Amino acid sequence: MADVAHRVVLGAEDDPRVLAVTHGEWVGPDPVALWRDDVEPGLRNTGDYRRIGDIRATSHQRCEAADIQWLAGGGGDRAHAFGPGPPAR
Repeated sequence: MADVAHRVVLGAEDDPRVLAVTHGEWVGPDPVALWRDDVEPGLRNTGDYRRIGDIRATSHQRCEAADIQWLAGGGGDRAHAFGPGPPAR
């Protein structure tokens, strides 16, 4: 499976809140299975991870894709993330 990702983090110097935008390309036939079987286990290993709702099948630019939303971290470092994609190839 190819795994190419790029991340940009945006935020003000005096503000602890940031927006991280990640673009990745994963090759596979089932985007829901990619999130569930390949990406989510790594998220679980990063600490206080909790998925919000189900991994939802969708489409992006006429390709099958999947969306996932989660919370991670604790205290002042709590992150709320929404992960659209990865598109199936």
